Amino acid sequence: MCPVTASNQCNVDLMGHMGGRVGPVFVQGNYIYLGIGPALTILANSGPSAPKQVGSIVLPGLIQEIYVSGRYAYIAASEAGLRVVDISDNTHPLEIGHSETPTPARDVTVKENYAYVAYSRLVNGMYEYDFLEDGGILVFDISNPAAPTRISIYERTGGATGLAVTNGHLFADFLLCYARGNCTSYLVVLDVSDPHHPTEVSSNLTGTYGNSQYYSQGTATSDIAVVGSQAYIADGDDFRVMDISDPAHPLPIGVNGGYDTPVKGVPSKKSAHDVAVMGRYAYVIDGVYKLRILDISDPTKPTDVGSYSVYGRLNKDVAVAGTYAYVTNDDGLKIIDVSNPSSPREVGTFDARYEFIEGVAESNGHVFAIDSDGMRSVDISNSSQSNAFAKFNFCGRGIDHGSNLTVKDNFIYCLDWRDKKLWIIDASDPAALKAASSYGPGVKGVAVAGNYAYVTFEVWDGNKYVDSLHVIDISNPRQPLKVGVYNVPEIGRNIAVMNNYAYVTKSREKDLLVIDVTNPRQPFEVASYHLPKGATSVVTAGNCVYRTSFAELWILDVTIPTVPQEAGSYHLTGPAMTMAIAGHYAYIVDADVGLRIIDISNSADPVEVGFYNTPSFAFDIAVADNYIYLADGEGGTFALRFNPPAASVQDGNK
Repeated sequence: MCPVTASNQCNVDLMGHMGGRVGPVFVQGNYIYLGIGPALTILANSGPSAPKQVGSIVLPGLIQEIYVSGRYAYIAASEAGLRVVDISDNTHPLEIGHSETPTPARDVTVKENYAYVAYSRLVNGMYEYDFLEDGGILVFDISNPAAPTRISIYERTGGATGLAVTNGHLFADFLLCYARGNCTSYLVVLDVSDPHHPTEVSSNLTGTYGNSQYYSQGTATSDIAVVGSQAYIADGDDFRVMDISDPAHPLPIGVNGGYDTPVKGVPSKKSAHDVAVMGRYAYVIDGVYKLRILDISDPTKPTDVGSYSVYGRLNKDVAVAGTYAYVTNDDGLKIIDVSNPSSPREVGTFDARYEFIEGVAESNGHVFAIDSDGMRSVDISNSSQSNAFAKFNFCGRGIDHGSNLTVKDNFIYCLDWRDKKLWIIDASDPAALKAASSYGPGVKGVAVAGNYAYVTFEVWDGNKYVDSLHVIDISNPRQPLKVGVYNVPEIGRNIAVMNNYAYVTKSREKDLLVIDVTNPRQPFEVASYHLPKGATSVVTAGNCVYRTSFAELWILDVTIPTVPQEAGSYHLTGPAMTMAIAGHYAYIVDADVGLRIIDISNSADPVEVGFYNTPSFAFDIAVADNYIYLADGEGGTFALRFNPPAASVQDGNK
């Protein structure tokens, strides 16, 4: 069993990681520091046209901000707090210190021997709007970077997502948001001449705006840059300039309302949410696509002089060094030549490939990962070579519970939740995925066994939904043929097949039906079993059906399929999304924790023997050749290895 003191992992080792939400960027000298999910990714910046990754380290939290000072990178790592990484050797970054924060760390800046960390809790708002609360700023003594020591705290409603320190004062852009995205932005100034006793000297409203301004961004974000006696603020709506020559009485002196940026065909949405200043120009991330360049030589009249459309789903962060602007978005890093501010041009990229990983499978040295745009394949057969990528656009989009992703005989069977279709993909060349055929719309769930795909199906007949189990002959995957149907009112999405029996959920996933499919053309029900909570996944192995609910693993003995009997259960602390069975272990995807491993050799007494805490919201899992592949949403894909404890061996002894 795992010790109570185990924090992030127990009997599970991290073997590799890829992808995740692309976030902050920091440039120092000849190196670029990127946050990709939980990974600090380091690129050599010897030539802007071809930045090359030279080092990486996976941290226990999603990277929200990076600040590099000397030989150390200070990282705001969400729930993992402040992390300190030694980058004296950029090819082998090493975490040397960390400290917790009361709520997730959002931003960090460093001045001399002190690190200032903004923290706040992100709360899901109504519709697509989020907001921050339980916020504040911590001050850490980092004279010994290996042991950052908290020395003071400033607490305030809302949350700061932009920090700057100069001349003994800390300037923070605080956002206070309410339901439906109605937000106010404040410039808060703290006297930190004595870092042990920060004192608020002023708080000034800089912006008030409604929900339309938040449509393009989805979360409350803002940024601040301080140069001389001016503070330049991207407050989530407009770009603003404040005179801070008297920190106790900052004065607004300039504003630029920015563009009305169309978002997916919806006009009039503004979102200036990140800013960097170099010389006489401010570089502003505005809306979802624009990098705007403003002439601030007269700070009372910031004027647009150029812009560049950095296409991706969302632009995130900007840093400027020399004559280049470095912009991150969902596709990775874009390097923009801004030597002529009126005519910026893209000169280099670093493709991060993945954003929100929702599904995963493995076959023949390739991992197939589903993100919010579709499915990609990654060659993992030779770790010494660059991974080969391919993309298939119609698969998995809109997943909420696992991917129903199956690989069989060089074909991938995958659901697309947007068009409700089962796609059959030719993966004989994993670097060139091609559609072989599709089935639907109306598909809710799928299981593949032998030459058949078993599909839970729902279609609207004009008056009501008609639910059924479809049996599809896939002996020729390019021409799937429906051969059998069995009507199941209120059929669910979970299905598993074993020994000529299909185990299907219905009635909001609370009832498990046993359907005899010995004759695929004439399936019929032989038994049912009711459990009090709805299923999130159903898997078969041996003589058992394993079913997860919101916080429970249930084990049914189906040695006699017509008489299913409860054999055991195990209580989970978090919501189970899906699972895989391999050997005597159930590998369960816990949305809150990540991976949990349960020894099921004794069905009547399951025991937890391992776990791995991932930084985001885990969705899906695949187990193959002693490796575990875990899809972790914004955290990317984790490759893990389980080391069974001595007391839990394959002969079933405990």
